[in-house]
Amino acid sequence: MNYKEIHFDTIDSTSTYIKNNFDKIDEMTFVSASYQSQGRGRNSRVWYSKKDENLMFSFCIKDESLFLMYKDLSLALAYILAKAIYGLYFIDDIFIKWPNDVYINSSKISGILLETHMSGEKIDGIIIGIGVNLNQKEFPSDLIYPVSSLSLILNKDIDINFFKDFLFKKIIFYLNKMKNEPGLKNHIEYAKKHNYLKDKEVYATISGIKKKVKVLDINNDCSLKIKVDDMIKDIISSEITFH
Repeated sequence: MNYKEIHFDTIDSTSTYIKNNFDKIDEMTFVSASYQSQGRGRNSRVWYSKKDENLMFSFCIKDESLFLMYKDLSLALAYILAKAIYGLYFIDDIFIKWPNDVYINSSKISGILLETHMSGEKIDGIIIGIGVNLNQKEFPSDLIYPVSSLSLILNKDIDINFFKDFLFKKIIFYLNKMKNEPGLKNHIEYAKKHNYLKDKEVYATISGIKKKVKVLDINNDCSLKIKVDDMIKDIISSEITFH
């Protein structure tokens, strides 16, 4: 399974590069970098990564049948990554922290960021950025969540190019499967079973107010079922931020 890739030694952001060159870049062209000076995650958080130690890349979706599945894509990509890691290293304790983080045991090893691309007032694509901690051994002490890497977990170095090739092919395969089988829900079933937040009481900001919530489940429409203020609510990712 072939794919196109553009690789940079150093760049501000692979997602910004795609945004600035959207009309020139073919769908499913992977833009990767050894180092990003302005890598970012959700809510404008900085994605910290040392040069040549991790996998950082972005790609875009222009097929309307896929970007209309926007609400599924975060979980689908987290699922693809989790299955790729298991397929290569047989790690069992891989979890998805709704909507778009991948954890091993209790430490984050990957984050996924989706951004819509607009043509006037119409969405004409989605830009997806993914960072995976592969070989990094040291992380900033002020991060708000526990972080690790595959190298630390497995106690061995990871071949970045081999991992990248395996993951890129998995992404293409599953997204094509989603396009051809609109009812496909493997990613939701996996996320429900490997829900990192399930039954946890955590702090989150909802409508600008910080509250303690209990996470109950991931719904079949990819929303999150929570208990807050003694009420059961279904909430989408744009309505909540976890701390």
